[in-house]
Amino acid sequence: MTSRAKSYDPRCYELAALFLSDEPDLNTEAARITLASEIQSRIEDEIEFMRSTLAAAKGESIHLDTKTALDNGDSR
Repeated sequence: MTSRAKSYDPRCYELAALFLSDEPDLNTEAARITLASEIQSRIEDEIEFMRSTLAAAKGESIHLDTKTALDNGDSR
């Protein structure tokens, strides 16, 4: 679930401003702040997903290493 960031990195604001510069009707301070917050939230969500995927992969790797060791008679 995506929750809007309460704060954002200045680079998110710069990116929002860059994208909105081609949209004169949308290029307002409120729109830049809203888009910057959304960009920040999406980045944070993706990083969290990547961390959980990595943690799951490491856990699976440990599980497989232990199983292989046990299959080979290693009592670790």
